[in-house]
Amino acid sequence: MPKCFFLDGPARTGKTFVYSTLLHAIRGKGDQAIAVASTRRAATLLSGGRIAHSFFKIPLTLNATSTCNLKPNSSEAKILLDAKVIVWDEAPMTHVHAFLAVYRLLKDLRWKNNFTRWRFSSSPSSHFKRFPIFNSFKLH
Repeated sequence: MPKCFFLDGPARTGKTFVYSTLLHAIRGKGDQAIAVASTRRAATLLSGGRIAHSFFKIPLTLNATSTCNLKPNSSEAKILLDAKVIVWDEAPMTHVHAFLAVYRLLKDLRWKNNFTRWRFSSSPSSHFKRFPIFNSFKLH
């Protein structure tokens, strides 16, 4: 079952170190790990990091029904399907509509590829009210 975790803390407390360690551990096992960030500066600090808008093809003008422009047969879609973890640095800086667009993308890829590893639960979480996408994952 997929899980969602937030790593929060003041500046210079080692958050990027934890992200980098996680990415290297996953990749060291030969698995796919995606590193994205909300800003270019944060993306450059992550190994293989990209800006979230660039990787997921999130539109620059967002609304409640926005969708990502990532094609299901693209190389990025294959990477998403193979990924064991997605690390999103500076996620609180991203607008909720961007998360909803990525959520729709992940559900769409799962449906089109008959993919069963991702499972979405409808149980709400009181901890992540700002980000409705996280209400769709079962959090412990």
